[in-house]
This record gives sequence, structure tokens and C-alpha cells, in this order.
Amino acid sequence: MPQPSPTVQKWMDQASYDLETAQAMLDSGRYLYVVFCCQQAVEKMIKAVIAQVSGEMPPRIHNLIQLAERAGLEPDAQQALLMRELSELYARCGKGWRGMRCCERKRWFNGCPQ
Repeated sequence: MPQPSPTVQKWMDQASYDLETAQAMLDSGRYLYVVFCCQQAVEKMIKAVIAQVSGEMPPRIHNLIQLAERAGLEPDAQQALLMRELSELYARCGKGWRGMRCCERKRWFNGCPQ
């Protein structure tokens, strides 16, 4: 296997960091962030593959199935299911997060009384 370019290595390093962050969030019980970080780790690793294979910057999309197709990956049924679920949860979290005011986000994440 050829040595990854600096760009590819950066994607891989970011994916590894996101996975380590997911573990830290899991250990502290911050489960929404676990899902977010796991989705980001998978996304960035697939984007590393796209960058390695094409030599170009990956597309700015977050759907893991679409990214896997562009990377030429063929996930098995279990992997595809995980990719779909992570993509769906990522999209739902993003919409919910952006639509909340700051005080609502704090209550939601910290479990503070309304």
C-alpha cells in the first residue's frame, strides 16, 4: 500500500481523534456526542479513501452511504445498516441542534429543569 499523502494522513488523524473523543464521551455518559463523533470518524476515514484514490478533495457531504459509493467501497449489509443509521442520527441531531436556542440546548444536554 502506498504511503498516504499529507492530506490523506490529515483525514486519518482527524478520524482517529474523533474516535478517541467518542470513547471519552461514552465513558462520561454523553451519548449524543458519541453518535456525532462516531459518524464523524467514519465520514473522515471514508473521505481519506476518496482523497487517496482520486487525489482530489472529497465532496462536502455527510451521507456515509453516498461517500462510500464515491470511494468505491462496497460495505456488507451490517456495515451499510450502521452507515445509514449514523447518517440519519447525524442529520437529526444537526437539525435539532441548529433549531434550538442556547438556553434550550443547555437544558437538553445537561438535563437542567425547565
